[in-house]
Amino acid sequence: MTITNNDKNRTKCILITGVAGFIGSYLAHKFLKNGYRVVGIDILSDYYDILIKKKRVLELEQYCSFSYYFDDICDSKRFHMLCTKYKPDLVVHLAAQAGVIVSENLIPNYIKSNIYGTEVVVQECSHEHIPLLYASSSSVYGDCPNIPFRETDLELRPKSLYASSKLHNERIAEFYHKHLGLTAVGLRFFSIYGENMRPDMAISKFTSAIYHQKPITLYGDDNTARDFTYIHDLIHIMLLITQKFLNKESLAPIYNIGNQSPVPITQVIEILSSLLNKTTKITRMPLRIGESQITHSDSSLLYQHFKYCPNTPIEEGLRNYTNWYLKNL
Repeated sequence: MTITNNDKNRTKCILITGVAGFIGSYLAHKFLKNGYRVVGIDILSDYYDILIKKKRVLELEQYCSFSYYFDDICDSKRFHMLCTKYKPDLVVHLAAQAGVIVSENLIPNYIKSNIYGTEVVVQECSHEHIPLLYASSSSVYGDCPNIPFRETDLELRPKSLYASSKLHNERIAEFYHKHLGLTAVGLRFFSIYGENMRPDMAISKFTSAIYHQKPITLYGDDNTARDFTYIHDLIHIMLLITQKFLNKESLAPIYNIGNQSPVPITQVIEILSSLLNKTTKITRMPLRIGESQITHSDSSLLYQHFKYCPNTPIEEGLRNYTNWYLKNL
């Protein structure tokens, strides 16, 4: 069913930055299947195999209601032009330099893409009165002493440049909301995984290593755990939030998006080994700079507002992922 503005009688338009990314491409497909017009922006950075991103864009271009622009969000004039041309009803800002483990050559990208790029998006949305849904991260909690992590926690202790850049974005959005009337919601993602995820992510690496029976380097100890959140749960939530945005319903400034059930990394490896019917050698190493011992989401605020929160068991999500992996070798 086509979603339309009652006053302008036109299809609702969503502008997505980082549309060629893992989450961005999933979200674009969901919007398009639900009758939205989607405008996608992505610079196709080479942080990981650019061919993966190009394939995602090609798949999206099969929809006549999708438009793609090879643009950098740091180019404020281009971003303004696109917002003026399409007059989006919502901007979903996902473009960012990913990764909590910093290599020296990526440091300028965190500053440019994550900080300056986000400020361009925030300023444009504020000036043009466009609601903004943006990606934050569970990494802003760092070694927060209160577990599970709640949106109201004040003792945020980001441990990486990536995490610090995400926390900075939250502060910028908060400032623009309080003083310049910006309508914005930030989502703190907790270890999103699923089919077609980035190849640099832990589950991707573990799966490949186990299948090819290559050794795995495991950082941390038996208590190291992550609150893994299945991609389809996330996308469903983002659609629900979008609907409330477009209906001009009130929303919280920040939501945790997590499964509320940390899974030890060792258990993830055991499940993958069982699903693939293979084993491999594991080498233990201390946690790297920027990594936390545990992430654990309290998603009760999300449930309170939407009567839904991520709930796919890790066994089911990993089964779906390994099935996809084996079909796409």
